[in-house]
Amino acid sequence: MVRVQLTPEGGERFQRATAANIQRRLAIVVRGRVLSAPVIQSEIGGGTVVITMGAGARASSGRRRPSLATALSPFDGGRRSC
Repeated sequence: MVRVQLTPEGGERFQRATAANIQRRLAIVVRGRVLSAPVIQSEIGGGTVVITMGAGARASSGRRRPSLATALSPFDGGRRSC
């Protein structure tokens, strides 16, 4: 699990974007790679985004994809919430 705290403005923008795109996919992209593209089930408000990814995600080559927390580790100053 990865928790992302948005700025107040970012939280409002994310809430509007998710409200306008229910039942559409939202790509989670790290370093140019799509790690996941879940379907937005409902408007996401509150300014905090929690991302969980199933253990079964595999790349097309059959190799296991890196976890989102691992992929983000260079950006979080060593803090992880997984």
